Amino acid sequence: MENWIWEKRVFSKAEAWIDLIFLVNFAEGTHLVKNELRTVPRGSRYITLRDLGERWKWSTTKVITFLDLLQKDKMITLQKRNTEKTMLTVVNWELYQLKDSEEKTRKKQEKNTEVTLNNKGKEGNKENNIYTPEFEKWYSEYPRQQSKQDSAKNFEKRRKEHGLEFILQCSRNYLDSLSEDKKEYAFSSNNFFGQKAYYLDYTESKPKRDLMAELGFEDCDVT
Repeated sequence: MENWIWEKRVFSKAEAWIDLIFLVNFAEGTHLVKNELRTVPRGSRYITLRDLGERWKWSTTKVITFLDLLQKDKMITLQKRNTEKTMLTVVNWELYQLKDSEEKTRKKQEKNTEVTLNNKGKEGNKENNIYTPEFEKWYSEYPRQQSKQDSAKNFEKRRKEHGLEFILQCSRNYLDSLSEDKKEYAFSSNNFFGQKAYYLDYTESKPKRDLMAELGFEDCDVT
């Protein structure tokens, strides 16, 4: 504002608008008006039409017309506009402060990231807490894992019905009946203890079964 390029010349409307952004307070302060100290917030300033006219090399009428135009376009607000001092406020002044806006954006992004990570942490803890250690161990060893929540629901349901040792024995019997190359075709984890109760077919140990043959694929090439 103190550079020779900016001072002592007739301003255009664009330059007058930029000058107002420069003139208003960067930080909250006080201003003496008729022997009374008044608080002036950020983005505001007490001005007179005469002072603006002298700065911009405009007539008072041109200043009034310009300020009216800015106010109609909701770019500024004016309180008690007359030949005495008037409170001028630049609307959305914060948006014009690049460094300030960038800092706020950075802090907001950091806060959002922190909230997101915290929420994920809470969700992760919640998810971990809904599964019992017994189910987690069984599920980790089961060869065909599918739909963990449904698997846990069916596991715990059968556990209440028959007891943990019984359903684990059924599972061991079933897996022992499968050869290694057939385990990929095992019942899915959510179905083994599901509605069809496949586990009840394995209450006793049985010899290894050819699951592909039972499913009708003994004469087919399966890829």
